[in-house]
Amino acid sequence: MANILISDDHPLTLMGTKTYVESLGHQICDLCSNGITAYNMILQRKPDIAILDINMPGMNGMEVLEKLQSSQPKTKVILLTMHNEISIFNRAKALNVKGYVLKEFSTDVLEDCINAWASTHFQRDRSNAVYL
Repeated sequence: MANILISDDHPLTLMGTKTYVESLGHQICDLCSNGITAYNMILQRKPDIAILDINMPGMNGMEVLEKLQSSQPKTKVILLTMHNEISIFNRAKALNVKGYVLKEFSTDVLEDCINAWASTHFQRDRSNAVYL
């Protein structure tokens, strides 16, 4: 069971992701609706995994990921996003993201991604979502 922080500025997506992740048996330590709060809570709570939306007010998910690189937290970051652009994916990969899950394929792939958070290689599955 992983200790997970979830951040998304859309309340339905935030609560839906929370419910889904809890149904997998994981504990949610925090829910955040903006990147600034998510960043501060990651530093404070040190969750095993942070599931972040890319588009959020205050600080977007990529900015959170970038700032976390300098503080070297043990938290694994999974981006849960609508952005299916290779340039964004490549930037996230360069920032050492541990998962990049497209929202349209999220249910099955997010479970696989969370369960594989300690893996060391990116894999592409049949739905074209990418996870580590």
